[in-house]
Amino acid sequence: MRRTTRDTTAPSRGSDRSPGLVVVAAAVLAFVVCVTNFALGEAHAGVAAAIIGLLGFGAGLSWLPWTAGGSATTNATGG
Repeated sequence: MRRTTRDTTAPSRGSDRSPGLVVVAAAVLAFVVCVTNFALGEAHAGVAAAIIGLLGFGAGLSWLPWTAGGSATTNATGG
């Protein structure tokens, strides 16, 4: 008798992660703007860009595990 097993978790498509990756890319762009503003002597604009970049980077990175099929803690504990 041939025994077959089924994989109950479907692989994540690349398009599932694209919103999180777009947010992370926007955060990287904000950091480039931040460094440019500091180089040009615009400290207030540089700080504002750094704040926006950090918020966006955190949001994008927290989005990625959720689009992969569940929270990181749920996947780590196997539940």
